[in-house]
Amino acid sequence: MQNQHIILICPRNDEESLQILKIAKAFDISTIVSAQGHGAKLENEEGLIKRIGLIDPQASAVVIVEIPGVETEGKLREAGIDVNIIDHHQYNELDRLNDKSSLEQFLEFYDIDDQDLKSAGFDPMLVRAVAANDRGFLWELQKIGLSEENQDKALRYIKELVYELGRKERKEEEAQAQKAWEARRKQDGFLIIESDNNDVDIRDAVSYLIFAEYKKPTPTIIKQGSHKLYVQETASAQKLIEKYGGFLFGGGKCWGMIAPRDGGLPEVSEIIGVF
Repeated sequence: MQNQHIILICPRNDEESLQILKIAKAFDISTIVSAQGHGAKLENEEGLIKRIGLIDPQASAVVIVEIPGVETEGKLREAGIDVNIIDHHQYNELDRLNDKSSLEQFLEFYDIDDQDLKSAGFDPMLVRAVAANDRGFLWELQKIGLSEENQDKALRYIKELVYELGRKERKEEEAQAQKAWEARRKQDGFLIIESDNNDVDIRDAVSYLIFAEYKKPTPTIIKQGSHKLYVQETASAQKLIEKYGGFLFGGGKCWGMIAPRDGGLPEVSEIIGVF
């Protein structure tokens, strides 16, 4: 590959990033794996320039996957390192939305096609399914033309990746999601799901429950204690980021906000009022 002296910097915090790391390993791509979870920031990667030099003293470029940090990106450039950004989110005023998922951008950057994936032992259909899921969630599997059989196969594969990230933690997330799901309600065209647990993330697990129940994009508000708030599948997500900050994902149709542990989230009624 024509990618010597290029270092991939990637978290391991969801299905897509795990898939990227698996492919990177198969193709011997030099990689720094970030230990940060969702909400990762490049400023939190301590001693990054030194770490890059330890992996490859001749490193001339980095590819950074979904770890924003304009200040640190500038320092890397000042150190003579070319910075390539792979992302598809908007973080407050930092707009990095992209019609392609990060996995798709990664494959394009490293010029890895379906035949390359097959040669390395991957099923290209499953890899593309992971990309589609991250781009617009499970209903994207229908949009890319997968048969019901292949949708089921892709769903099992994606769940295997989720469990590989942490089976015990995922089981707890699913339990908390199910508890919140059973108390769901509808209001003003939104499905409302609320959890009183600040510490266990439920958004992803809840989204699987929505898919199983409705099989189509469903406007949803998910509130996790006083710490996290999400609005999914709305054409007006931009209004929310303009009013409250936060971040956009899901092709710009979903909005999220992470507050300090002591709260600071808007109420569900206030969010509905924005629309």
